[in-house]
Amino acid sequence: MTQRCAAYRPSPPGCGGSGPSPASLLLGVLQRVRRRRRSLDLARWRSQRGSREVWKPTLVCGLLLVVAWSGCGPPTNPERLRDEVLKADPSFTEVLEKRDEQANRIKLLERELDLKQRQVEQQITQRRNELKTARQQVQQKIAKLKVLVQPDVERVELALSMAVNERQTKRDHRASLGRSISRLQKALKQERASWSDAERARMDGELADLLRDAQRIDHELSALNEHIRLLKIKRLLLRV
Repeated sequence: MTQRCAAYRPSPPGCGGSGPSPASLLLGVLQRVRRRRRSLDLARWRSQRGSREVWKPTLVCGLLLVVAWSGCGPPTNPERLRDEVLKADPSFTEVLEKRDEQANRIKLLERELDLKQRQVEQQITQRRNELKTARQQVQQKIAKLKVLVQPDVERVELALSMAVNERQTKRDHRASLGRSISRLQKALKQERASWSDAERARMDGELADLLRDAQRIDHELSALNEHIRLLKIKRLLLRV
């Protein structure tokens, strides 16, 4: 490939020396490719890979020469190069037209992709705004519903607080009764013999009253425990 490129290496303008124009170089390369392709036999030409291996190095050399020439000089006018090539080889018009058609189709596809991307981005933005609005509306509705049920929650909380306080009071009373019963039972056991019949009857009556009160408070505490349990369940169910 280096040898092929060496055969076409010019002295580009602007870097010292003079040489043929880029269009002439490209035209010479293309003519050489056509001659090489006509010289190939039919069997080898059927292989697309083989054909690329034949003309691709030469074409690359030509392109490198054009790039090397134009790299040191001023920018080249593409229209002037096109006119110069077509003037030298009018048959190259078909190739350029095919290239122009492909370039136009590529630009059209790119524009379609850009349009689709903008549409999708607009839809995403719109959906995000809709979701934000819907979230705000739902939050407002939830706040209103919580306000509606808040009085019921407060009533349950108040009833629960009162029941807990009442239970604690009864527990304290029950503990006091228990201590009184224990002292009275101990006194009856130790001093019963020294008491008169009237004193023993009175002490037995006091003990019986204390035991009845203790039993009553035990039932009340049991009912209060169940009531408090139900109030806690109600409070749990009212939490939204």
